[in-house]
Amino acid sequence: MTMKPLYAMLLGLGLACAGAQAHGRYTITDLSSLTPGDRTARWQGINNGGDLVGQGGAGVLSYIGGKLASDPAYGGIENAAISNNGTITFNAPTPMAAWYVYLAYTIRNGVTTQLPLTAPDGLNYVTAINNAGVAVGGAADRVYCGEWGTCDGVDRAVVYGAGAPTVLGTLPGHSESMATGINNRGAIVGWSGNQVWGGASFIYENGTMRNLNVGDYGTVPVAINDAGQIAGTKWLGLEGDGSWLMHNGQVEYFTLAGGARAVDLNNAGELIGDSGSWGEYRAWIRVDGKITMLDELLHEDGWSVLKVYDLNDMGQIVAEVRRPDGEYVFAVLTPDELPVPLPVPEPGTYAMLMAGLGMMAWVRRRRGTTG
Repeated sequence: MTMKPLYAMLLGLGLACAGAQAHGRYTITDLSSLTPGDRTARWQGINNGGDLVGQGGAGVLSYIGGKLASDPAYGGIENAAISNNGTITFNAPTPMAAWYVYLAYTIRNGVTTQLPLTAPDGLNYVTAINNAGVAVGGAADRVYCGEWGTCDGVDRAVVYGAGAPTVLGTLPGHSESMATGINNRGAIVGWSGNQVWGGASFIYENGTMRNLNVGDYGTVPVAINDAGQIAGTKWLGLEGDGSWLMHNGQVEYFTLAGGARAVDLNNAGELIGDSGSWGEYRAWIRVDGKITMLDELLHEDGWSVLKVYDLNDMGQIVAEVRRPDGEYVFAVLTPDELPVPLPVPEPGTYAMLMAGLGMMAWVRRRRGTTG
């Protein structure tokens, strides 16, 4: 397939009418033509301008404004993301003792910098970045590398903005935390728990961390959008992962045969994820409560959408696909119509909603003790 610049494809999108949130159809852009001869290229992130970030044999890859660039100093990266202002974040393996740990890096204006540690003997990682270039993730101090080839420490949720990183702490009674998502309003979601099984999902806003009360065991948020919707996963044991979506204080849980792992959520409320395991994956999208397999929405015949990695507010999806010739490649799925953003609550309304979550949790606990 001939590669068409993604930013040019965006200019060709028609505007959707207000309130139109039905499943549309998608056109595939095969990204293998960006890196001919490099079968290791794996694209992981996309911003609203269609710029991409990923990894390949040439190290960290970026495709910004129609130009491909690479940094060969880093390989095997994870959680690569790119904000609308072009800031890139990623985690890269780094030697520690006889093993490797992941450390967090950022690329701004072509310059790669390691994000600051909270302690000299620690490690850090990033999980998400917003459009202002503020990243979140975690850091561990007093890291110990054990005999089984693993390195560990006590994790804390961290915000990486201007200056020194900010450690968020934990929910009461917990010893560890990590941040997993941040929206453009600065609201942060993540997980707080102990080194044993258990824990809870949290939201952090205006200096306060609150329990989302969406379930304690195996429940982790993955994203929060500007409308305040929060999506996450829940471990279901042998059934794999289920997913959940919180909106206006209400939580909906759902799964599919083979599980349903939520991956990303955009400002139109579109949620993407994948289902399956051991190479038998199928990717899906959820709009207005309806889940549809993505390969059922393609204009092109014979393609299968296996796993998804990122979703922008234009509705574009970075995915791993199988072509009609059986080749596995990465691609961008571009919708026929732009999705319509959800209304963003006023700051006061948002604060009252979060306070209401605490009241709802108190009522549930009260009913449990009196019933």
